[in-house]
Amino acid sequence: MHPRMCVDGTGTLWLTYYQWHKMRNNSRDKEVYLHHYKSDNWSSAIKVSPDDVPTYEDHTEPFIVPREKGVSVLWAWDFHKPKGYEFKAYCPTIFMRNVTGEAEISPVKLMSLGGVNGAARAVLDSQGKIWNLYTDSYRSLTLSCICEGEADKPVYAGNLADANQLCSPNLLITPNKELLAIWAQYPRQSKNGSWTICWSKRKTTENDEWTKPKTLPLPINCRFPSAAYSSDGKLWMAYIDDEKRVKVKADLKLQ
Repeated sequence: MHPRMCVDGTGTLWLTYYQWHKMRNNSRDKEVYLHHYKSDNWSSAIKVSPDDVPTYEDHTEPFIVPREKGVSVLWAWDFHKPKGYEFKAYCPTIFMRNVTGEAEISPVKLMSLGGVNGAARAVLDSQGKIWNLYTDSYRSLTLSCICEGEADKPVYAGNLADANQLCSPNLLITPNKELLAIWAQYPRQSKNGSWTICWSKRKTTENDEWTKPKTLPLPINCRFPSAAYSSDGKLWMAYIDDEKRVKVKADLKLQ
C-alpha cells in the first residue's frame, strides 16, 4: 500500500511501499519495503523498517527522496520505545533511513519533533540538508531539518499552518532554489466551512523565515493537491474539486 517512486542521480528507479502481514489471527503488522530497478529487473525486497523491534510496531506512509546514489526513505512508525531505541518519540513518529545502490542501509534516524506525526514530505537541498514537512495531529503543519554528517537528530524549522484539518502537504525546491510548501486546509475559523489550498515559501537565506501563508485562487473546497515543476520552470498542480473531479492547473502563479 501507499506506493511512492523516484529516480536517483544515477538514473536508477526506486519504489517504496508498506505491506500488511499476518500477526496471529489478524492482519496487524505493517512493514516498509524498497526495491530498485536495474537491467530490466526489479531487485528483491529491501526491508526498511527495522527487524529488531516487535511486530506490533507498525510502519506506514513511506516517502522517498532521491539522492545522488540511492535514496532516503521516511515513514511513520507507531513507536512504543522498543528495547535498544532511546528516541524520545510518540506514536506515530517519522523516522528515516538512507539506502545506497548496493542496498546498504543506514541506522534509523528520528525526523520529527513530537506529537502525532504523519504524511511526511521531504526534499534534499544543495547544502545536504533534508527538509521534512509533516502534519502534527493532522492540525498543524511542521517543518524539521537535519544536516547529514553534522547532526544525529532534526531541528525545528517552523510551523506553517494551524487549522481544524490539514491534508496533502507538498514540499518542493523551486527553480530559484527556494523551498515551497503547498497544502490543503480547513481553517479553524471558517465562515463558509470550505477547504482551501495554501502555499508558503522560504528563500535560501541564513534564517528560516517563511512567507505568511497565502491561499491559491481556486474554487472553494478544492483538496488533495499534488504539485511539481516542469523542465521549463513552470509550476503544475493537480487537485480534486468540489465535485470530486481531478483538475490540473498549468503555469500556476504564486502571488
